[in-house]
Amino acid sequence: MTFANNPLENPLFVPVAGRLAVLLSAGLLLVIIFNIRNLKAMPRSEAWLRYRSWLFMAPTFLLGVFCGGIVAVLFISFLIFQASREYWTMLNLPHFYRRIMLVNGIISIITAVIAPQLVYLLPIIYFLSVILLSILNNQLEEIFNCVCYTLFGSIWISFPLVHFLLFGSLKGGIGLLIQIAFSIALADICAFAVGKLLSALKIGVSAKIADLISPNKTYAGITGNLLGALIGTLTFASLNAHVPFHILLWMGVCIGIATVLGDLAESMIKRFCDVKDSADCIPGHGGLLDRIDSMLVVIIVCYYFLRLLSPETL
Repeated sequence: MTFANNPLENPLFVPVAGRLAVLLSAGLLLVIIFNIRNLKAMPRSEAWLRYRSWLFMAPTFLLGVFCGGIVAVLFISFLIFQASREYWTMLNLPHFYRRIMLVNGIISIITAVIAPQLVYLLPIIYFLSVILLSILNNQLEEIFNCVCYTLFGSIWISFPLVHFLLFGSLKGGIGLLIQIAFSIALADICAFAVGKLLSALKIGVSAKIADLISPNKTYAGITGNLLGALIGTLTFASLNAHVPFHILLWMGVCIGIATVLGDLAESMIKRFCDVKDSADCIPGHGGLLDRIDSMLVVIIVCYYFLRLLSPETL
């Protein structure tokens, strides 16, 4: 494995940087529109805080993708550790089970780097490690809950995130990762914008998906997720000309739906733990887990969607 590639030597770098500049400019315009009635208060608005965080997160993600090698491994390792830390803090998991989650994360990274063809076995490895170590620990207090929480956390966080490394080894994997990531981001942004608009117009606000889990999620609001995902697909489709266009479009639809599922999955956990955010490390977003919750579902859906429907292009 190489230490790092030079991003400037990648032919996709310039077109991606150009698209990113356009999207960030459009995002700034959207923030101004949201705060047009009181521009002085804009620096304290949720929309501005979200936008400011994107100014840091988007280049960081692209750096990890374009550099690849050890840089990508370190980037994904950080995501696994921080997301796991937020998860076990919310659930107040005992330290013994926190260490098991860390071990599962390390096993996941090693497997993705050394034997990527065996990544599909990771959920079985998680199950065996959690069960075996819990039995050897010989402590019955809350053991079943702790086992379930630990197993779920490993499958939900470590397993999806190492698929970024698998994408990096595929033909055209960098272009696919960029398209997926920006489609997720645009789905989130459009869902926020469309949700605000529909709420102001009082359209579809009563058709809740699961009001006890996420009171603001409506079936009408899903249109924002789908719209954003499709915009992301169309914007970055030229980066993946080796994949049939109709496959990319269907993948965009899958991303739009999967972002909703990922967001609701984390909302379910937060409501169970009675917390608003998983942490407060990202202004306007909450914690890292709040930011990547959709990605944890989307990356799995897209990887196996492409593996099943377009294996000849990978």
